[in-house]
Parts: sequence; structure tokens; C-alpha cells
Amino acid sequence: MSYWACTRCKTRPSLKELVVIAGAVGVVSGLWYGLETLWHGTWFITEFVKYQIRLLSTGDAGHGRPFYFHFVVLLFGCFPASFLAIRSFFIVGRSTTRQQDFTRWMTVLFWVVLVLFSIVKTKTVLYSSLCYFPITYLAAFHMHSVITGKLSGTRP
Repeated sequence: MSYWACTRCKTRPSLKELVVIAGAVGVVSGLWYGLETLWHGTWFITEFVKYQIRLLSTGDAGHGRPFYFHFVVLLFGCFPASFLAIRSFFIVGRSTTRQQDFTRWMTVLFWVVLVLFSIVKTKTVLYSSLCYFPITYLAAFHMHSVITGKLSGTRP
């Protein structure tokens, strides 16, 4: 949904694609949760939901940190890639369509993970680790744009 919103809703999945996606989600989650419920009852699912709500609403296990915790961890913990990646958020239309598409996916992944885990009250460094891949990709994309002269003010 986030990616679709970032593309300004230009492309819409067909009914066939939606059915395939819904079917895949249903089969995978049905196998996982269905078998678990069948074998052990509803205890696991009930406890899992309670645990997720507790992580969202309280600083569980002494891991309560301020809202900006993951921003700081990623900015300084992934240095220098994080500083290079910042510029890549503003590189628009200077690459192939496939590269633009992948860059958009990486940007969406980065922001969804960062915002989601900044909202959650329980914060550990592990939660923001999914941002490492987008940060390093975006930093490499920026360096590639600098080296190939695709940024204004750089060599041709």
C-alpha cells in the first residue's frame, strides 16, 4: 500500500493479481495459524496478540526509548552510509526505470520500518536492522550518481 501511494496510485493491480495475492496470504497464514490452532488451541495466538499489543503500548523489558531512538541509531550506527543515503532521497529521474523502481522500493522499505518502529514503545537496535539494506543501497546509489556525473555540480 505504501509503495502504491508513493507511485501516486498510477498503477492498479488487476482483479486476478488481487486474488493471487489474497490466496497466497490466505494459504501461508492459514497453514501457519491454522495448524498451530488445530494442534495447540487458541492459546498461542491469544498470547501472541497480547505480546504485540504490549510491545506497541509499553516500553517492555526496560527497552523504552524516545521516539527518535532509531533515527539516531541509524544515522550514527550506519555511518558513513547513512549520510550518503540522505542525498539519494533527492535524486529524481536520473536513472533507468528499473533503477528508479527499485530505489522507490528501498525508500518505502526504509520509511515504513523507521516510522513503524519509532511508534512502537519498545525499542531495541534489532528492530531498525531492516533499514540497513535500504541505507546501504541508497548510499551506493548516491555514490554511483556522483561517480557517473548524474548529479549537478559533479564531473561528467
